[in-house]
Amino acid sequence: TQRVEILLTLLSDNDEVKGEFLQTVKRHLHLLLATRESKAFSSTKNNWVIKEASNIDALQEGGTFRHTLWKRVRAAVVPLLAQLLSVIDRDQNLDLLLDGNCGEFVKRLWLDIFGNEKLLDIPHLTLDQNSETRTILVQNYIAQDRNVTCSMPFSWRIKDYLEELWVHAFQHEGHTQGEFDELFWKTPLGRYITKADEETQREFFQRYLQDFIAMTMNVTCPEDLQLLCGALNCCVSELRLQLDAADTALSLPWVHAAYHKFKNRLQNLSRMICIEPQVTQDLISNHHTRGGVELVLDTYAAFACVEYLEPRLLDTNVQRQAWLRQVKKLQVPIELICSEDSVRHYGERSKVIARRVQAGWNRIFTLSLFVEHMLLDIEHVEEKLAPLVLKHTKLLCQLLEKNSDLKTKESFEEVIGLLKTCKDAAIECIFRFGLPICSVCMGDPQNPLCLPCEHVYCVACIKQWLVPGQMFCPLCIHPIDEDFLMVPSDTIRIHIQQHAQFRKQCNAFFIDLVSTVCFKDNSPPCSAVILHLLSFLMVEANTVPILRGKRHILTKVLSPFDDSVDKNPVVRSVVLKLLLKYSFDEVKDYLQQHLVAVEQSNILEQTDKTELYSLYMNCLEDSMFERLHFRPADVS
Repeated sequence: TQRVEILLTLLSDNDEVKGEFLQTVKRHLHLLLATRESKAFSSTKNNWVIKEASNIDALQEGGTFRHTLWKRVRAAVVPLLAQLLSVIDRDQNLDLLLDGNCGEFVKRLWLDIFGNEKLLDIPHLTLDQNSETRTILVQNYIAQDRNVTCSMPFSWRIKDYLEELWVHAFQHEGHTQGEFDELFWKTPLGRYITKADEETQREFFQRYLQDFIAMTMNVTCPEDLQLLCGALNCCVSELRLQLDAADTALSLPWVHAAYHKFKNRLQNLSRMICIEPQVTQDLISNHHTRGGVELVLDTYAAFACVEYLEPRLLDTNVQRQAWLRQVKKLQVPIELICSEDSVRHYGERSKVIARRVQAGWNRIFTLSLFVEHMLLDIEHVEEKLAPLVLKHTKLLCQLLEKNSDLKTKESFEEVIGLLKTCKDAAIECIFRFGLPICSVCMGDPQNPLCLPCEHVYCVACIKQWLVPGQMFCPLCIHPIDEDFLMVPSDTIRIHIQQHAQFRKQCNAFFIDLVSTVCFKDNSPPCSAVILHLLSFLMVEANTVPILRGKRHILTKVLSPFDDSVDKNPVVRSVVLKLLLKYSFDEVKDYLQQHLVAVEQSNILEQTDKTELYSLYMNCLEDSMFERLHFRPADVS
């Protein structure tokens, strides 16, 4: 009803604007009626008055012949008027004619576009028998529930018109931006804008830029619109500077050119302020982000998001999950800001801010891995471990503030040291006398049996050992009574399971850290970190003292813990593939020395050696294939 009231206000001849609007409406209605009549059958269009006069039912319903004819005319005109209104009032376009803040040039442009059949095409409406009650939807290009309306007359049509011109100029004619600009000034729209003074031209530009943002991007409130308009203005300035066109007249095509050039960055900025709405107000109030000839708002937004991600409360699982969800949401836009491909195209200010964002994000992301793998649901493993892990979470946060680049030796070793300290403290918390390892099989005791000397073994292992004449602990030689009952301890079993689960979580954090942080961006860490990683692949394990001469070089799960022994002598392929793919030159000598040592070893069986060699070959083949397969994409 409000839109109808505005239309009725304009359908008068009280002033020049309303009078011209009324005449143009009449002309459009006449054209629509003529089009409709031309498509009707000749007998119908020539004799419709006689037909109505002959319709007794219609005359009885109408009361008079004049009233009957009026109903017939209304049935034909009202739907066409509604169709006309649905086109000219898109995005509340009619408001501009009654807006006291709109200058004469803006209203004049509105009426000129309305009267130009080439610029504004009113499609013909096919009527049916129920045309009077038919609903005609208004196709808005700006979301109507965001308190944002158009500020440029028929901006949706201007946008389509310029896009058509853009495609014609660049794809068909091969014009440059300067030539496209000149082509625009020769169009009726361009010629009209040139008649205005410089201030009015700038007003046209800003009005269209605002509507372009509202039509193209996800704008949730006027503040978002203000911020994104500022960002696109910076894009225009930066592009004009790059093309050495800063002194040329500011025309509407520059909006399209800048948007196409900086589209990914603008959309990424929009994504960040949608996830973190408070970023908008912070950036608007920050004088460092205003104006300028370089787009920096997206990098500042990423920096603000990193600051918002500083963990404050992680005491409960609900708080941890909420924080991790926010980190996951912001991961893609922040990493896009810091990607090498993005930074390569940044201006100097953006590059400086991006480096700060990268340092902060490295810390937040590493911390999120620790929280996800170590702290989340820790109460389900053992409730008394929660304060311990929470303490080490805070220590990790402090440690990463100094240096968050885990591709460097110092930072990597400090994080690994903290992880080991956390696990050692967990062992002390779970076990009274330290971690029980079966000294026979060198693994976690299965069906653990505790001897009187407090040493723990697998029931199966110790049964093979404790035979007549050998009734003593294989580790400390403490005598065992002949009638000693070999009953597994349920308490120790539970503690071993708790430790195994916690160690599994530690290893999961470590693997994730190596694959997603140390080898991030398809680039390896420094050589010292690589050698450190390779040292984790094998551990020299000693058997019980009585068998001291038999040492075993065992491989293990890629882990910083020596108790993660893999009883099968096979180097894990995960780390090998990463190292061979990204760091072949750094590790080939080390691996060659290892293979020579394996070949000369008398410990490994020939079948084990063959399996180990096959693994090396498979990993090498996979890494070579991946490097060759992805090289063209990297080059392009």
